[in-house]
Amino acid sequence: MTQMAKERKPLAKRSLRILILEGAGCGGCALEAQSALTKRYGAAGRGIRTVEAPAHADVLVVCGSSPTPLAEEIRRLEEELALPRRRVHLGDCAREEGTAVVVAGCPPSPEAILSAIEAAWGTGPRAKDLPDPEESQ
Repeated sequence: MTQMAKERKPLAKRSLRILILEGAGCGGCALEAQSALTKRYGAAGRGIRTVEAPAHADVLVVCGSSPTPLAEEIRRLEEELALPRRRVHLGDCAREEGTAVVVAGCPPSPEAILSAIEAAWGTGPRAKDLPDPEESQ
């Protein structure tokens, strides 16, 4: 990939592009991630849209857990993302793996998913300020 292709325009002038990758687990996180993209939750209004290729994505959204063989593939895919790149993991099973930005819940709500994507990119509340669904119950 050329250096020009790896450089990104400022986010204010374009959409935040995400690639959703379904990991191991029950599939609930992937369903909620897809739900987050519907008109009901306003992803398009926030400037968030999905892409099909890692080279076009700003944020990699990993749904569920990442066992070792899958974790290696996720790292490989992440290397294909344009710079700067971010990764968000969804679900309590990912939380147990000790990854950096994790949206807690089984499954997490669409609102929490969108907030975490924005936080990871730096356009929303900081990730540490996101509510933990376990604490609200």
